[in-house]
Amino acid sequence: MAADFAVELKNKNVTMVSIWPIPVKTEEITNKVLENHEAQNRDKRMFESGESTEFTGMAIVKLASYPNKFNVQEKFHLQVFLARKYDIKDLNESETWSRLICLLIKENVDMVVSDLTTTLEREELIYFDSPNYYQSGYAIIFRKPVRERSLFKFMEVLKSEVWVFILGALILTASLLWFLEKYSPSSARNSLDKYNEAVRVFELKESFWLATTSFTTQGGGDLPQNLSGRILSSTNWLFVVLILATFTANLAAYLTVERMKTSVKNLDELAHQSKINFSGVRNSTIHSYFLNLAKAEDDIYMAWKDIFLKSKKNSYSGVWNYPVKQKFQQVVEAIEGAGTVSSEDEGFERVLKDENILFTFIHDV
Repeated sequence: MAADFAVELKNKNVTMVSIWPIPVKTEEITNKVLENHEAQNRDKRMFESGESTEFTGMAIVKLASYPNKFNVQEKFHLQVFLARKYDIKDLNESETWSRLICLLIKENVDMVVSDLTTTLEREELIYFDSPNYYQSGYAIIFRKPVRERSLFKFMEVLKSEVWVFILGALILTASLLWFLEKYSPSSARNSLDKYNEAVRVFELKESFWLATTSFTTQGGGDLPQNLSGRILSSTNWLFVVLILATFTANLAAYLTVERMKTSVKNLDELAHQSKINFSGVRNSTIHSYFLNLAKAEDDIYMAWKDIFLKSKKNSYSGVWNYPVKQKFQQVVEAIEGAGTVSSEDEGFERVLKDENILFTFIHDV
């Protein structure tokens, strides 16, 4: 904070605005009260709800140092606002400064205590006390994928209806084998005298065993002696081959997709895809950051267009000499398409409600 501003604060009633994530009442804070909120000795404060809560953190330590720093003998008039009701933003629809910045510009308050990011536009109008944190980047926030562990995970490869049809085909095949074994004149059951050695008689139990073991690489063993039973077994083999091939292919694809289910790692990947929606806080620092860069891209494009139209280069050279990619214009269009959120809490809530990880929240850090 500038030295001349500190001199102006001496021996006067100082009005401050603080932004807290909890609703508290407006009250006067004396020097003694502020000193009691140092990190080593945190007094409890009473809110309108009657619950006992503590003021803690770096902002409280800074508040406690102001009376001695500015030699203020009178009271601090601290106005506390709820962050959700008193949103921190810079420019409104009429392109004029609003909210916290407007309070400082119009000198309605002397100081603001808030997590307000230092930007070039704000530094041209207001002072920032140290330590101040410049805009250093952004974070892409998405819901952490939850991988379910189950012993029957392999059954998710095929739909439930397919498993029911496979079970029904197995029962039908076994029943037909038993029926043909029972009523066919050439079956082992009806013509035991034709066979000199022991043969396999397909009762109901043996029929189910043949139909079931046909799904394994070992095979079902001896086949029925009657022609109709062997034709049915051959048809069942063809069905089993198709089912196993389909299951193996789907299992490989399923495991591959499971490994590929990774979210985007940076803004470039986020801007060049259309499956995942993303958004940010309306009129926030990061939103203004993207708008400014999109405008810069547009200005560069217009300058390139003006230079190209006046140059003697052919169209082929003009296309390959285009100076910049329109990445941030795509980002702004995607954010506006997904709909901006009014607060950080709303953005985090949308991320938590997105079970399919199809929404990410861009937050400044």
